[in-house]
Amino acid sequence: MIELMRIGIVMALVLSTSVVAPGWARADDDDDGKAPDYGLGGNARQLLLTRGVAEVFSDSAPPGTRTQGFSVEFAKRGERLEFVLGFGYDNLEATNGYYLESGGTAVTPGKVTYTDFRGFHIFSIDATIVGYLELHKILAIRYGAGLGVGLVRGQIRRTDALCTSEDIRHDCVPNPAGPRQQEPVDIPKAIPVLNGLIGLQFRPAKALAINLDLGLRNVPYVGASAMFYLW
Repeated sequence: MIELMRIGIVMALVLSTSVVAPGWARADDDDDGKAPDYGLGGNARQLLLTRGVAEVFSDSAPPGTRTQGFSVEFAKRGERLEFVLGFGYDNLEATNGYYLESGGTAVTPGKVTYTDFRGFHIFSIDATIVGYLELHKILAIRYGAGLGVGLVRGQIRRTDALCTSEDIRHDCVPNPAGPRQQEPVDIPKAIPVLNGLIGLQFRPAKALAINLDLGLRNVPYVGASAMFYLW
């Protein structure tokens, strides 16, 4: 994690120097002619681990679920764009249940497993560039994209199942004679974190911004955040 923080600090120093074009992102000047450019804030989000997301990796999956994530964020505000460096946590525990592996049918032995997510989550560091389209003096559309890396924690375990039909939700049971019994899934220790967002920013005061976003953070999410520009 220390190495990730070092990488993030270097990214912040390099990228923040380029965020300097005129427009919404910079607050109105203070009395001395300089606006606060650096901010500290937090982001809370609800991750949408839908069935469609799970079926990217399998042919059939249980119903989706919602989990939570949050970040502590540091911002460098230019005049049109904003650079945001985030340190986050995301709970990625999908629904426990029966999953059909790609390339088979449910009644084919070994193609359905009962998959158990145990404390599966990531700690991440990511950098995002955000732009703004002003609608009003205190309201703007915001949009952005970014990239980061996440350290994976927790386990995913699989047990072979027997199914009597293609209805894996109701017609499957664990197979006590199957070769996989609580077998841990080989998951990487680190994964890329891909960010994209669109939302609204409300600025009730020069030093405060409140954001409501829809986005993609490897999985879809809805989130709210606040940023205080203090120096």
